[in-house]
Amino acid sequence: MPGNHIGRACRLALAATALLWLPVAAQAQTGAAPVWPPKLVRIIVPFGAGSSPDIIGRVLGDSLQARYPATNFVIENKPGASGNIGTDAIAKSVPDGSTIGISLGGPLAINTLLFARLAYNPDTDLAPITMLTQLPSVLAVPTSLGVNSV
Repeated sequence: MPGNHIGRACRLALAATALLWLPVAAQAQTGAAPVWPPKLVRIIVPFGAGSSPDIIGRVLGDSLQARYPATNFVIENKPGASGNIGTDAIAKSVPDGSTIGISLGGPLAINTLLFARLAYNPDTDLAPITMLTQLPSVLAVPTSLGVNSV
C-alpha cells in the first residue's frame, strides 16, 4: 500500500536521524559532572557587616562549612548603592558554583524602580536558589504622635 510505504519511510528516516545523534548523546553522557562544592565558595553579601543579610550569610556559611569541611566558605561584604554594588558582583561572577549571593528585596525588586539604570538585570542575570528567611517590616513612630494603628 502506498500509505504504508510512506509511513515506513518516515520511520526509517527518524531511526537514521536518531542514530546520527547517538554519538553526540553518548559524548554528553560521558562528560564529568562538576563537583560541588569547589575548594573555595564566596558568599557575597551586598550589605555591611552586622546587617540582616550579613548575619544570615554567616549562619549559612557556618552551616555549609560544617557540612563540607574540605571547602572554605568566605563571606564578602560589598555594601553600597542600596545593595547594587554587591548584587552586580554576584551577577557578574563566573557561573561555576563558586559564588553564592545573599540579598534582600531591595536590589532584586525595589531598586529596579528607584534607579534609572542598573548594571545588572535581576530577572536574567541571577538565578534564585531558595528563600532563606522572611524578615518582618515594622512601621514605628514617636509615641508623642498619638498613633496606635495604620
